Amino acid sequence: MAQEAPQPDPALQPQPTDPVEMPTPRAEPAPEPEPAPTVRAVIGATVIPGDGSDPVQDAVILVQENRIIGFGARGEVMIPGDAEITDATGKFIMPGMVDAHVHFFQSGGIYTRPDVFDLRDIRPYEQENQAVRAALDANFQRYLAAGVTSVFDAGGPNWNFEVRAASRASRAPRVAVAGPLIATEPTPRQERMIVNGDQPIISAATPEEAANLARSLIPSEPDAIKIWGIGSDAAGTEKIRVMTKAVADVLEGTDIRIAVHATSLPNAKAAVRGGADILVHSIDDQPVDAEFISLLRDNGVIYIPAIVVFEGYTDAMFGQPTLLAEERRLADPDVLASLYAMPAAMRRDNRIRTLQRIELAKTNAKAVHEGGARVAVGTDAGNVGTLHGGSIFRELIILEEAGIPRLDIITMATRNGSFVVTPAPRFGTIAEGMSADFLVLRQSPLEAMSNVQTIDTVWLRGRAIPRRNLIPQTPEAIVQSQLDAYNRQDLEAFAGAFAKDIQIYYLPNTSNAEVSGKNELREVYGRLFSLADEEKIRCQVTNRVVEGSFVIDQEICRGLNGRTIRAQATATYQIEDGKIRRVWFAR
Repeated sequence: MAQEAPQPDPALQPQPTDPVEMPTPRAEPAPEPEPAPTVRAVIGATVIPGDGSDPVQDAVILVQENRIIGFGARGEVMIPGDAEITDATGKFIMPGMVDAHVHFFQSGGIYTRPDVFDLRDIRPYEQENQAVRAALDANFQRYLAAGVTSVFDAGGPNWNFEVRAASRASRAPRVAVAGPLIATEPTPRQERMIVNGDQPIISAATPEEAANLARSLIPSEPDAIKIWGIGSDAAGTEKIRVMTKAVADVLEGTDIRIAVHATSLPNAKAAVRGGADILVHSIDDQPVDAEFISLLRDNGVIYIPAIVVFEGYTDAMFGQPTLLAEERRLADPDVLASLYAMPAAMRRDNRIRTLQRIELAKTNAKAVHEGGARVAVGTDAGNVGTLHGGSIFRELIILEEAGIPRLDIITMATRNGSFVVTPAPRFGTIAEGMSADFLVLRQSPLEAMSNVQTIDTVWLRGRAIPRRNLIPQTPEAIVQSQLDAYNRQDLEAFAGAFAKDIQIYYLPNTSNAEVSGKNELREVYGRLFSLADEEKIRCQVTNRVVEGSFVIDQEICRGLNGRTIRAQATATYQIEDGKIRRVWFAR
């Protein structure tokens, strides 16, 4: 009989189960797209691109974040429907300027170069150094208020690298720096400027020493290394060449350029032959020749005249600074006051020699430019009498006096200067893809370089900053603003500097005000502003003292012909709550 097959144990059999409900896969909602950054359109102005091309009238500049994303004539540029519009009709726009030669470790006052004017018994250099450091942020604002959105610090102590770092962390111009200068000759007097072992200038006895100094700076990532070429004979000239060559060999393969101080024609030629990328000063010993211009042009060397510094030193030596109103308005009051304080024993009147140097420097700047070499604008600000920020206005005027076309000067102050700051700039011109650094002016700089001073707004990396927000509202600045408004016959701006209950007295009468209240001020001065041109006068300050909230000006007023003296007076202003509250005139 066949055996029955074994039956499986039911306990071991898979048991039926209810079907498991699997969750239906659901797509996660896509994240909301980030809204595109706002596009701002600046429309209607005449725009000078800064690359040497002709101005564009009724232009459109499109800005998104910190970049220009479109530029051209209206009708050629599509303005997004949701763009924020800034109407600049009737205004003029140019790129933010570059001051291609400054020194932040110097104040511009008479105590800042004890190697030139040793006044340490009056103001110890350590005290001067502390004041310079404390003024750094204010000096950043002075440059921006002057329309300078990029600077090259052409050498100083190692704390220059701190200056560059500080500029990145605040509202400041773009800052490129060189570290300590490498001098080609012994410089014992410059030891007076050493603070806590930090030397602004270090002498090299041999090319090997120069190379080692340059090598020691590389870890700090300088934007350039500065050589102070001060040889005064044939041997000194040759030393400049071989030391520059030694530094150039060390920097081979890096983006670090070589900037050289060489003010004589033989020294400048030697520097270029040694490998200089930038000459930071004018040739002021003789006219430049075709060989020199060819050396610059063929080697792509940038030439920076920096002529205004001649005026600064000479005026300070004589104790009579001759500054533009805007230079005064932007100046550090303590620095400005020092320029009148040169001790009589140290005063020297070398104005004739200075005028000769200035005229030669102008001639050479024009010749270099016309010869096809690249010229950039720099001031050497920080040196005695050359003030941070506003001195660039005078440098522009000097280049205009040299006979260089205004459009070319603007290119020198913008695009050309950008190549001093960095070898591959993304700023310095108004073009698509460039940093949105530009100036909105009330008047055309193509009619006069002095019109660069008429800045309404500074655009810095895409941010529009009204210029009035950049100018320190010190008592001196407030007094200067009303004087400037008076000279340009702007009644509203003039009256705006005064308190509602302004009181003006004419000494010796101090009991009854000649002008009482802003309405009467408008009435009295309104009559002066409506005079015929031949009757109008302009006033300038010949001396100024600031004591707390009081500003005492010695003023001279002349007719528009510049010769007819109408009045000499001393005015004492009292400032309260940011306005002029009382004035006492003594004629």
